Amino acid sequence: MTKLREKERARELRRQGLSLNEVVEQIDAAKSTVSGWVRDIMLTDEQQQRLVDRQITSAQKGRIKAAQTLRKQRRRRWNAYMRDAESEWETLSLNPLFMLGLGLYLGDGDKRSMGTVGFANCNPVIIKAHLGFLEIIGVVNSNVHCCIHISTALEHRIECIADFWRDTTGLPESQFQKTIVDRRSRSGLDSKSKWRNGICTILVFNTELKIKINRWMDLACENLGA
Repeated sequence: MTKLREKERARELRRQGLSLNEVVEQIDAAKSTVSGWVRDIMLTDEQQQRLVDRQITSAQKGRIKAAQTLRKQRRRRWNAYMRDAESEWETLSLNPLFMLGLGLYLGDGDKRSMGTVGFANCNPVIIKAHLGFLEIIGVVNSNVHCCIHISTALEHRIECIADFWRDTTGLPESQFQKTIVDRRSRSGLDSKSKWRNGICTILVFNTELKIKINRWMDLACENLGA
């Protein structure tokens, strides 16, 4: 096809409402050349709308495909984490401190958030047991964070309570979040009750660890016939 015929063919295709890329696919010419050949051709409103709709559709398809790819990759990672948990179970389940920590988490641990291992309790002995559980499963102290919840009745002791939980956990002040004062709490939760030091929540932000703990809890329940 001569250059003249290529130009005529390109202009005809453009008049039919094809995009520049679609025209280039059908003739032997560079996009920049085709653009110069058809620059003066005005598309109808319907033709322009078709091209806009096609671009939107292509973009949507691209986003959907990307989301599907990410979901598949995430599912593969999660499956790998669960397989690792299953292979580690045989050894870990023989450790009574691990089983104690797992049982405590089954009772008071966060079950909802996929990326957060959260455990809350007002008893310092229980909190220490949970920290020991985290150490057994490989969590280093620098990755552990703490948040304290108190009632308004304890607000006058906020600094003393923070010191108490820092001493209990052995964590530096930098790993403590701002203390949360629950102003909806009942006035009965005063300094003479078991809540005198509020509630301590231990947090580890780790999706892999959360998936493993969930799998270990499932395995423990299966072994008990639950």
